Amino acid sequence: MALLACATRAAEVAVDAKGAQEETNPHSASGDSTQECYAWAADGQCTQNAGHMLSSCKYSCWEWFKYRREKYPDAPIDKFMDCNAWSSSGECGSNPSFMKTNCPESCKEKGYDPPPPPPEPAAPKKKKKKKKKAKQAE
Repeated sequence: MALLACATRAAEVAVDAKGAQEETNPHSASGDSTQECYAWAADGQCTQNAGHMLSSCKYSCWEWFKYRREKYPDAPIDKFMDCNAWSSSGECGSNPSFMKTNCPESCKEKGYDPPPPPPEPAAPKKKKKKKKKAKQAE
């Protein structure tokens, strides 16, 4: 499901002066909560401090990941700002071919093994009936 969002965002393109298609940032500049977001993104905080940056500096992080994706297409680096969320939801094991190419930093610690199968449901417990003690004659 998360990868579908990536495909949807990747489809948002514009045409530059030379007629080449270029991705457009789906976040407005107001997606950054502070002017420091650009500097923080350039310093690598979008991956090092993903929790804060991907919610407070969406615009700058999207631009930073786009720059990395275009400048270093073969480098073993995360190329999408959703990599952290995808890896946390188990995509490293569920979709290893995409994640190895596009999100290797986020999957480094998790690995690419498929997720374990869900545990089998426990058999219903049988309730033991308590026997009533017979009243003894006095």
